[in-house]
Amino acid sequence: MAIGALFIAWAAIPVTTRARHVAFIAWNVLGLLDLTVVVTTAMHFVRSAPASLEPLRHFPLVLLPTFVVPLLIVSHLVLLVRFLGRTSSTR
Repeated sequence: MAIGALFIAWAAIPVTTRARHVAFIAWNVLGLLDLTVVVTTAMHFVRSAPASLEPLRHFPLVLLPTFVVPLLIVSHLVLLVRFLGRTSSTR
């Protein structure tokens, strides 16, 4: 998803057409779904095989679940809210 995001950003920004509008929203929704799968999978591994996530308890990998993933989730939500708010006010 992250690599695909680079292509979507290159192809869809600035959002000036209907197709770019759909691509931008789809990218954000799919990104949120991908992050949800990552968090759900991590929770499953914590319950079934806690030792498999041991590297994530030490620096620098501890930054992934404590900082990077929440930052990505919030950034996707902010982009969606701002974009949908901007497009609804222009209609």
